[in-house]
Amino acid sequence: MVLFATVLDPAQPVAAQHDYNPRYRTLVDRHCHTVLNGAGVPHVRVAGTAEAKELAIRAAVDTVLGVVV
Repeated sequence: MVLFATVLDPAQPVAAQHDYNPRYRTLVDRHCHTVLNGAGVPHVRVAGTAEAKELAIRAAVDTVLGVVV
């Protein structure tokens, strides 16, 4: 199993139909990553960069191939 934890990008626009509270979003992002790290939960951090997305895809494929093989 692979767990992906997205990393907040404050520059990324938020859909208009959602309430927007930048402080709340930042606190939730920090808290989620703190909990995952503190509990030793293996996860892949996924930022909005092309490189991070490629690493996430590779982790997913490697996980699936490891299960199938």
